[in-house]
Amino acid sequence: MAFLPFRLLARGFEAGANYAESHMNLQDFENKKPSGPPTRVSVGPRFGLGGSEGIGLGATVKGPIFDPKNQFRLDAMWTHLDSRRVRLRTLFGEGSSFIGVGAEGVYDYRPNRRFYGIGNDVGAARTIFLQQEIRGDGWVFFGRDSTRRVRAIVGISDAYIDRGYNGSGAHRAVETFDPAEVPFLTRGSRVKSYGAGGQFAVLNDVHQPSRGIHFLGEARHVTSADDDSDLRFDSWRAETRGYVPVFSPRRVIALRGVLQGVDPEAGSEAIPFYRLPVAVKQNRFSGYSGDRFRDRRLALLHAEYRWLIWASRMYAFAMAQRAQVAPTNHALRWADMHEAYGGGLRYHISDSQNARLEVAKGSRGMTIDLELDAEF
Repeated sequence: MAFLPFRLLARGFEAGANYAESHMNLQDFENKKPSGPPTRVSVGPRFGLGGSEGIGLGATVKGPIFDPKNQFRLDAMWTHLDSRRVRLRTLFGEGSSFIGVGAEGVYDYRPNRRFYGIGNDVGAARTIFLQQEIRGDGWVFFGRDSTRRVRAIVGISDAYIDRGYNGSGAHRAVETFDPAEVPFLTRGSRVKSYGAGGQFAVLNDVHQPSRGIHFLGEARHVTSADDDSDLRFDSWRAETRGYVPVFSPRRVIALRGVLQGVDPEAGSEAIPFYRLPVAVKQNRFSGYSGDRFRDRRLALLHAEYRWLIWASRMYAFAMAQRAQVAPTNHALRWADMHEAYGGGLRYHISDSQNARLEVAKGSRGMTIDLELDAEF
């Protein structure tokens, strides 16, 4: 009964999809799909649309490094609100050997990053701060299959914090919050880390799954790499994804659960507020503005019903989500979770990229989110 309205709507979309399939040669779409890693350098445009980040333009450059099995990808974007992000990722031995190495470097400059406070019951007042981070990670992986692999990781992160600008009239965080109550409100930090991660999946299709389960996890030990702070804490994240077909691969129930946390060691300084788990990107709380919630623990439960509407690439979906942040595991409670409902479209651009448009309503209103590199 719960899915009957969506099933009726799906039948309408499927009728339109069948009509399109009878009048279009969909084999052309399949022939255009890349087979194997790129053998030459390619350049493509990038664009972004985000509430606090603004309208962004950039480019993606990717290709081989001397050999097709060694790949690099460079993404760069600048927005009209002066946000800037550059990411370079390289992989050696991907898909061709049991052992390989990878590296990633990121430059992220946000002059108007949002901050509402720490905790699950923050108010509606939005403040901003400037965060600039230069981050580098390197890893050795074990496993030819990218979905069944473990890796050893080392990393370094240098974060600079300032007052912020381009905030559309929002107050600066340092003018609203007490530095004694918000750790590192006016201070940057440099940290180094080491740890391990991995994933294991049993899926009928890696890129467009309709049946199976997928586990992902990572844990790191983080310590200060400068003389201005004394930070020692553990950071970890676990995620589970599941896919169940509804009588057909064209209709799928997709489920996702996330638990993330940080734990300081005895004698460590308080963990900087900008290094706490935060509801943004893969941790985004649907129906709420990004960066609104952050604390030492973050839990998220997400369910959606997807149905194919066009060319084996575009799905419509209806979703429901409950999520919460808290200082400890014991403080996570079902009754305190923020809930949201909505729907949207998901488009399979390529084997490495999915676009997702979502409209969701939470307790504070409605949000519209567009992702061009959706992970789920």
